[in-house]
Amino acid sequence: MQPEEKLEKDDKMLQDVILHSSFNFLKEHLNRHIAEIRRMPKEMIRDNPDIPDGFKAVLLSEERQKEKNDSRSTFIRKGIVGDWQNYFSPAQSAKLEKKFKEKFAGTGLLDLWKNYI
Repeated sequence: MQPEEKLEKDDKMLQDVILHSSFNFLKEHLNRHIAEIRRMPKEMIRDNPDIPDGFKAVLLSEERQKEKNDSRSTFIRKGIVGDWQNYFSPAQSAKLEKKFKEKFAGTGLLDLWKNYI
């Protein structure tokens, strides 16, 4: 039986998938678990085979280590246009703006977002 068939036949399973995929559920649970991981000693993060290498690199980066106890730092949050400015350091903002201008030069997209960068 294919996964979609299981969902069609089992309403409880479907409701569980919907619940566990919702923004509110992910925000509450994923942010809490990410915070727990971020409080782990560097060695535990580095040596944990269950943490993907790319995520380890983010967790172990110098900037993320500085944010370790910052309550504003979340993994899942609502996307509000321009709200990223409340989460990025000035260095991160400058890096993003530079990359954005490089990638989208000549496309007209810079004008679309000019009020937000």
